[in-house]
Amino acid sequence: MMIAVIADDLTGAAEIGGIALRYNLTVEVVSALQYAKKADVIVVNANTRSLTEEQARAVIKSIFTDLQKLNPQLVFKKIDSVLRGHVLPEIEEQMLATGQQKALILAASPALGRAIKNGHYYIEGKPIHETGFAQDPEYPAKSSSVKDLLRVTSSVFPVHVQHHESTLPAIGVTVGELETFDDFNHWLKHANHDVALAGSSAFFNALLAQRYTNLSANRKERLMLKSPIIYVCGSKFDKSIQLVKQAQQQEVVSYMPAALAHEVKNQAILLKQWQQEIIQILQSKSKVIIAVNTLEQAQEAKPENIKNLMASVLEMVLQEVKVKEFIIEGGATASAILEKLKINRLLMVQEIAQGLTRSIAKDQKINITLKPGSYTWTKNIWKF
Repeated sequence: MMIAVIADDLTGAAEIGGIALRYNLTVEVVSALQYAKKADVIVVNANTRSLTEEQARAVIKSIFTDLQKLNPQLVFKKIDSVLRGHVLPEIEEQMLATGQQKALILAASPALGRAIKNGHYYIEGKPIHETGFAQDPEYPAKSSSVKDLLRVTSSVFPVHVQHHESTLPAIGVTVGELETFDDFNHWLKHANHDVALAGSSAFFNALLAQRYTNLSANRKERLMLKSPIIYVCGSKFDKSIQLVKQAQQQEVVSYMPAALAHEVKNQAILLKQWQQEIIQILQSKSKVIIAVNTLEQAQEAKPENIKNLMASVLEMVLQEVKVKEFIIEGGATASAILEKLKINRLLMVQEIAQGLTRSIAKDQKINITLKPGSYTWTKNIWKF
């Protein structure tokens, strides 16, 4: 029996894979169902977060139509834990494809200090619109109201935000309020086949804990990174930008040329210069960080342009250097890179920490470590 997960971005897909490893389950992360081979858990990176709503609906409808043929034991829709992306439209398409009338969304993640109470979203006790998520380049949090974050205007199904002691409405999408891990136990009573299940990785972990008891110790395995290593920092979070600036003292950082996102005419020349700088650092230091220089530069350029330029320069680097290890921050950036390198299937091998996972692209013989932009690096990975 197989578990199917549909994620809206790559780092979220990998995070789900890492959780499945805790229960000694085999995991594949694929860009489409056609690339899946055989695993206990198949995670499809739908990569819809950066698409338009119309495009996202079409992708989800197609995936769930194909998924019906595989008859999975459990289907889970992984969403961003702070409700970025096309959360509601995608859940609606899932329900329409499966014929389900009810959906349960548990987005909060108590272990990360993320809670929903009284209809509002909090990060470590602060309303989400008073945190760094207010500056997100694609989905800025302008309110802490869950319905505002979901952009509820008109929807196919009614939307409810409810306390865990409430009864699940017979029809509609219910966002569950959640403050502690124990609250999951109340909501799990509603997790049956007639309810579409969606939420954070914490919800997925609770679902697996209900079904499996055979825990793995793969987090305790020693991490052996292979040189040369390329770090790709595609996150716009200030903490990430500051970490890269600190590493610059070690002369291991190659910033995207400032003009590259705007100079279409000289783009090929600028990309070649950037490629050569990256290669020089790799040859002298055996590791390199590629990143965007400042938050201002990141905001001026379209996120789509930045991730595609990063993917293009890495493709060029690989033509001259045999890189053994990619360590990538940011789901949209990671997806663009894997698409450019024609990597459609990852075998998950280790959960290093919450959200920080290592996998292997067997055909290309490259190890790939992925991390969501808002999560923290561990010392055994970020070594500068």
